[in-house]
Amino acid sequence: MSRTAVIRIKYLIGASADPKGKEGLVHFVEHCLLKAQIKERNLISLCERAGAFVNAKTSMKYIEIEIKIINSNLLEFLNHLSDFYREIMEVRDLENEYILGEKNKMEKQINEQTKTKQ
Repeated sequence: MSRTAVIRIKYLIGASADPKGKEGLVHFVEHCLLKAQIKERNLISLCERAGAFVNAKTSMKYIEIEIKIINSNLLEFLNHLSDFYREIMEVRDLENEYILGEKNKMEKQINEQTKTKQ
């Protein structure tokens, strides 16, 4: 029996859904899913407190978040995770400072990817 569990959350929207001229928008949403602050915590900090490892990726077809956690912490973590997602659903706006910061990071990543393809 494995000592760890893996939780995969898949959102069925990917980079192919980016509007023309807004390339990177879905990748930006991925960053928001991981880093947006809800009551002074985010998904990354929630995982860290539980001793879990979180990783995310955006493909052309989907966004996937993968969380690896020790089995003994799983049930408590799932309770915190469901509370966190419930709170996210109540949030209407992200702070402009956060959005601008993430936008700058995304533009930098896109520019770096464009340079490596040339």
